[in-house]
Amino acid sequence: MCVGSTRRYTPAPEEPKTASVANHTTARMEYHPSSSSASSSSFAGKTLVIPVVSHGNVGQLASDLMVNTSGAARLGCLDHPALLPCVGCGAFSGVGAASSSTAERQLALGMELYGGGDGGDDDGSLVVAQQRAEVVAGAQREFARDTARWIADVGFAEVFIMASMPSTAGVAPEQIGGTRFRHVTTSGSPDPRCEKAGLAIIESDITPASLFAGEDDDNEDDEKMNVDEEDAVATTTPANKPSTPPLLPPWSLLRACKAIGVKATCVVAICS
Repeated sequence: MCVGSTRRYTPAPEEPKTASVANHTTARMEYHPSSSSASSSSFAGKTLVIPVVSHGNVGQLASDLMVNTSGAARLGCLDHPALLPCVGCGAFSGVGAASSSTAERQLALGMELYGGGDGGDDDGSLVVAQQRAEVVAGAQREFARDTARWIADVGFAEVFIMASMPSTAGVAPEQIGGTRFRHVTTSGSPDPRCEKAGLAIIESDITPASLFAGEDDDNEDDEKMNVDEEDAVATTTPANKPSTPPLLPPWSLLRACKAIGVKATCVVAICS
């Protein structure tokens, strides 16, 4: 459940566009390991699977399924000023690696990392994130940027983003309704692993044209990046500017990864 808080979100100061990850001195994303063996230095060269809070919570459900079936243990927690407070009882108590007495007493927090287990990841190269907390309105883009910076700083080799969007994102009648899975990459080329699994590259009329364009749009109001999918068509803009549809949640993180050279693939469930 989400709990109230008097903590107020304060946007980070604007940085010069030439700033790099190396000279980003304000640590907005914080990682708190559950043990010394799960320090952030242990993530170098690994693959991160991370959900994005979006339509139907499909990404979070997929993360839960991965942790549940593999018996992965909690490695630690992530915190960011833009994450709304969220706490609940242990989500995986009595399941796999979470069946220990210590794990059963753990609280489920807003954003966590899991790894290990016996789900076929014998070399421990896969880390699964779970984000239960929503991002405060108006901070989606900044949260995405700080997440991408943290991913780059700790040295993950690549990222798989799990997301979803309503089928009404399509423009053709045959694109609306039902459920289908697509993917998009920061390289712009199809991912052979996704194609082998039957996940086609996403249609160009569903992917926003500005996704990997220049950063001119980055000065726009962040609230355009944080609207609910159902409200996307109701976006208002100043009278002297043409109305443009907001970027739905998956794209802000994917674009942030692209901007700093993080290899990322986004798998999208397009569903009713």
